[in-house]
Amino acid sequence: MVVDFTGLPDKLKAYSMANNTAILTQLMIDGLSFLNYATLIIGNDEVPLMEMLTGEMLQPGGKDTFDPKGKFEFKTRIGKVRPCKVDLTFQQSDLIRIWKSYLGQIAKSASKGDVYSIPFEQFFMSQIISKVKEDLHLKAAFKGKHNPDSKAAAAVMNGYLTVLESMITNGEITGAQIFAGEPVTSVNAIDQFKGVKKLVPDAYRNQTLICLAAPSLIESYFEDYQTTHGSLPYNTEYKKNTLEGSNIIFQPEVGMSGSNRIIITPEKNIFWLADTLAGMDSIIIEKEKRNIHVLMDFECASEFGTGGLIWTNDQQ
Repeated sequence: MVVDFTGLPDKLKAYSMANNTAILTQLMIDGLSFLNYATLIIGNDEVPLMEMLTGEMLQPGGKDTFDPKGKFEFKTRIGKVRPCKVDLTFQQSDLIRIWKSYLGQIAKSASKGDVYSIPFEQFFMSQIISKVKEDLHLKAAFKGKHNPDSKAAAAVMNGYLTVLESMITNGEITGAQIFAGEPVTSVNAIDQFKGVKKLVPDAYRNQTLICLAAPSLIESYFEDYQTTHGSLPYNTEYKKNTLEGSNIIFQPEVGMSGSNRIIITPEKNIFWLADTLAGMDSIIIEKEKRNIHVLMDFECASEFGTGGLIWTNDQQ
């Protein structure tokens, strides 16, 4: 197959310049499943994650006097976006394989009576976005350990699990918030999850809390539940979306796969930071002989808000 890719670099440049913000939004925001519960914050460099603290405020009324009560204090954690980059070189053989995949999509749509109207340059960039987004979610956002001297995807930022470990080390999460447990199995999962749940003060149990854990750990909970409560159809078919005896919602998180960590926290206490997405030089396309180079720069980071609102186990 002889395909002329002479005009492709210019088409990629034009498409990237016209859709710079949209491409970076697809990369860092759209379709990242953890944004179903994490709060997105758009900003650049450092982002203050503020907690307002106050003592008791309520008092009896029916008096003409003004009696100020309740002192406000502000406790701030600083979240910092981390620079990430993508440097790719596509050789002629790579371009041909991507072109064949593109033709396959056209044929697949045609077989269904549809028209595949996406131009090749958009399809080309979507293949890059898909893989980078996978690396971001599965390797960096949860398990990442920041190391700017490395080229590994997991080194671009401190992921949620690493941030949590740091908060334990520096005392933001105290021993009273950590359940001394064991590795989760299908015979002890109920005890492990309930052990963390029991650490949550009653005052927070009517809030929207989520329980983050690897999908395999939550499956172990289901299996333990069914075994513990017998083989009735209700138990063998029942799939809970909340931790028994609570309103705490299970959130199976693929980014935590391989970890024995259980995390309970309010939805509003988990943040995903992304830069302003405005740099016109964030995506660069270069041509070198038969090769095409794609360079992408963006910034993002995983963060928790208040350490006092995180309850977890001691397993990693």
